[in-house]
Amino acid sequence: MKKGFVFLLLCAIIGIFIYNVSIINRSCAIDSQAYSGKSNNWKAGITFETNDGNQSEFTLCYTGSNMKNVNLIDFDVDGGSFGFHLKDGELDKEGLLRFEANIPLDKIKTLEGTVHWNDHTESMTLLKNE
Repeated sequence: MKKGFVFLLLCAIIGIFIYNVSIINRSCAIDSQAYSGKSNNWKAGITFETNDGNQSEFTLCYTGSNMKNVNLIDFDVDGGSFGFHLKDGELDKEGLLRFEANIPLDKIKTLEGTVHWNDHTESMTLLKNE
């Protein structure tokens, strides 16, 4: 009886883990965006919202293993001739942070991004997908 209970408990835990990993992997599909990059625990992507290329939507996705402990997020982007800072962002239940910015990306090939959370910092390069 105890062996059966332990087996069912292990199956439930494995099922929950697989489900959570599949949600994160589905929601972090950023490769088709105009710019994309990644670090050890994050992926980032940018899409353009308008034809002139100035209104952009950023997607920052947590790919690490401890999403529930990610508190407020700061995200810095440096484009050489411009930059911006997002302060106190929060992940949604899928591990995503989405925000819009009015920035001129039409001639920029690479962006440098830095994510700050829970006394951790990671950097990434976002490359233009052509």
